[in-house]
Amino acid sequence: AYLYPLHELGCRVSGLDASSALVGYARKAMPEGQWLIGEAISLDPNPAYDFVVSCGVFLYFRSLEYAQQVVKKMALKAKLGILVLDVPDLKTRDEAIAARRNQIGSEEYTRRYGNLEHLYYSRHWFESELTALGFSRVRFDNYVPGGLNSSYRFNVYASPS
Repeated sequence: AYLYPLHELGCRVSGLDASSALVGYARKAMPEGQWLIGEAISLDPNPAYDFVVSCGVFLYFRSLEYAQQVVKKMALKAKLGILVLDVPDLKTRDEAIAARRNQIGSEEYTRRYGNLEHLYYSRHWFESELTALGFSRVRFDNYVPGGLNSSYRFNVYASPS
C-alpha cells in the first residue's frame, strides 16, 4: 500500500513478500512491477534499486543473525538509501507489551500473541550494522499521531557514505 503513491508518481516499484495474497494485490494494482513471493532472506541484490524499503517485517525475524543477513542484502541492493519502517524498540519492549495487553485485555493478548515472539532491536544495533556496510548517515524517527505502536517503535533511514 505504501508503494502505490510512488507508483502513481511514475517510480518503478517492485517487492518481495512472504504473503501470496499481498503479492497478488500488488500485481493487480501495479502490474508493471516485479512482485515476488518469498522470505526476506531471499532478496536478490540484483538488480540494484535507488531505495530499498522494508515495512513491518523485522519484528517477525527469528534472530539478529537473520536480520543481519537481510540488512546486508538490502545494503547491496540499495544505491541511494535504505528505509526500515516499524521496528520494535528494545528500549521500550516491556512497556509496549504492557500497553498492548492493557488495550485488548490479558486473555485476548494471550490468544493473539501467546505463541508469537517479536524480535526487538536497539538503535545501536542498526547503526553498527549499517556503518559496517558503508552507510554513514543513519537516522531514526517514528511519529504516527494516535498510533499505539508509535511510542514503542522506530524507523531507520540510512544512506551510503
